[in-house]
Amino acid sequence: MRYICTRSCRECDSSGTGNCVTPDIKGDPSLHDISCPVGNEPCWRPYNVSVKGYAAECPFCGSTKLKLDSKKINSPRYIGPGQWEDGHTGSVRCNSCHARGPTVTVWVPHNTRSGVAEKLKSAVLSKWNSRYRSLTWKETND
Repeated sequence: MRYICTRSCRECDSSGTGNCVTPDIKGDPSLHDISCPVGNEPCWRPYNVSVKGYAAECPFCGSTKLKLDSKKINSPRYIGPGQWEDGHTGSVRCNSCHARGPTVTVWVPHNTRSGVAEKLKSAVLSKWNSRYRSLTWKETND
C-alpha cells in the first residue's frame, strides 16, 4: 500500500503533484518511520494507484477500486472574437458498486494539450472527495 500526504509541500514533491507519496509499505503508515524531509507534519491518506492521487473510498460500498472517466466535449464554446474554449468532462466511478461521482467540466483555451489531464483530474478528485465528506447518516430510533 502506498500513502499520499494531502498537504501540499513543494520542497519534497517527488510525484510532481504537489504532494509527498510514500514508497510501497505494509499496514498503517504511522507504524513506519515516514516523515517530511523539511519537517512539515504529514497528513497521510491511502494513495489510489488507478487514479494516481488521493481519492476517498466509495461512500456506498467502501471500495477503493476507483476509475477516472474523462472525455472531450466535441463542440468548442465561443467566448469572444476569435476566442474559443474546449471542454473536458470527467467523473470518478466505483468499479465495485458502479456508483458515479459528480461530473466536472473544465474549460481550456482551444487546442490546449499540456496540463489539461492534470487540471481535470485535480478538479474531479476534489469534487469526489468533497462529496464523500459531505455525506452524513442520520440515526433513527424507529
